[in-house]
Amino acid sequence: MKDDWNIKDYIVMRYHHMMEEGFYPEDKVEILRQKLQGELARKELTSRRINELFGVIDTEYMKDFWEKRAKEHDLNEALTNLEDNEDLLKLKIKDEESKVLPYVDWGKTILDLGSGWGSWAFKFIDHGAKHVTCVDYVEEMCEKGRDLAERLEIENIDFINSPIQDFCSDEKFDVIFLSAISIYLNDDDYQKMLKNMKGYTKKGTILVLRESTGTPRRHSFDKEYSERLKTLYSGIYRSAEEYENLFKSIGFKLLDSQDMFPEGHPLNRFPKTKLRLYRFMRE
Repeated sequence: MKDDWNIKDYIVMRYHHMMEEGFYPEDKVEILRQKLQGELARKELTSRRINELFGVIDTEYMKDFWEKRAKEHDLNEALTNLEDNEDLLKLKIKDEESKVLPYVDWGKTILDLGSGWGSWAFKFIDHGAKHVTCVDYVEEMCEKGRDLAERLEIENIDFINSPIQDFCSDEKFDVIFLSAISIYLNDDDYQKMLKNMKGYTKKGTILVLRESTGTPRRHSFDKEYSERLKTLYSGIYRSAEEYENLFKSIGFKLLDSQDMFPEGHPLNRFPKTKLRLYRFMRE
């Protein structure tokens, strides 16, 4: 650790950047500093450990994860659902569609951020969406979506290869669909996405967020081994309150939110996270 790196200043910077409670209040900073120094002295300090302590993830690793998955898996619902059990996948699709589809206003222009190959986007088209613009940072996913649209002769869907935090548009979309992508964005990228989002939304824009949520508070891990996926995996699981405050900061009012699956559902696998659905409207 460099002597000129001041962890207290770093935490204060993070605090002002996020405009909300920092991960480490002032009275905890000294404890964190001692912990880091002790691990450094024992040669136990790694970049993964630092990420864990500061609640961030290696986003390039997760991009590689999705690029590899896009190349190695066939085009189907399991590709982006991360569910290879056929029975659970069918249950997941059925139960999620019953919750998500009523949240989306049809006959509108929809922006699908983190769309993958368009598993939700094509459903929106089937239900009468005027046009869907899909944005994903994995080119292979976009190519799969374009090929499928061409085979199905669907012309009112587009795929744009871009990180969602970098996406900008002069078009003011009616609906924003943000699904299973927030967990792969560190806080600085999330703020960048929110800043850009103000430019392509308008009064009355509906934002539907489908996201794994930390319960009861934020939970994150960086490159931990997943027995189910048989690989390393990372994610930032923000709390429901954090999501509400983030979108409130750019003028979105929460209309409704709910757990995707009821208590005891077989897809509620993890005690620290739950898949939740939120519906906001820009005021």
